[in-house]
Amino acid sequence: MGGGNLNVHKDWHVSTYANKKAVADAEREAEDEKRKIELIKKGIHEKKAQEDIDAAQTKAGLTVKKSNRIDWMYEGQERAKSSKKEAYMLGKPIEETQASKEAVTAMKAGGLFVEPEAKKKKAAAAMRAKGTGFSKSDPLAAMKALMGR
Repeated sequence: MGGGNLNVHKDWHVSTYANKKAVADAEREAEDEKRKIELIKKGIHEKKAQEDIDAAQTKAGLTVKKSNRIDWMYEGQERAKSSKKEAYMLGKPIEETQASKEAVTAMKAGGLFVEPEAKKKKAAAAMRAKGTGFSKSDPLAAMKALMGR
């Protein structure tokens, strides 16, 4: 009687379909990870080879040494400043418009995060036109209005 292996029916047994599938998935993920690592290593190797070639060319005087700095981030600002300086040197009058003030603000460190005055005025006008402000929708503002009375 009872000559079969009852462990085959347990969920932790290695020969169940779910466990075989989990093992196959884990092996496939490991192979994918190995392929990704190999691609990254290959890319690093190619980059190093290109840097060696560039260094040899620079040493031979065939090319100019490139800066590893992040000057590319500031090229746009320098161009804008130089064009204004050039116009000033040529005797053209400098116009102080709202757009130029915003451009100067944007050129400063952290200027991209400053909201321009035109947008602030436009938002305020829209709030007045709607007739709804923070006073109706903001409970804190309503409480302060009651306290102020």
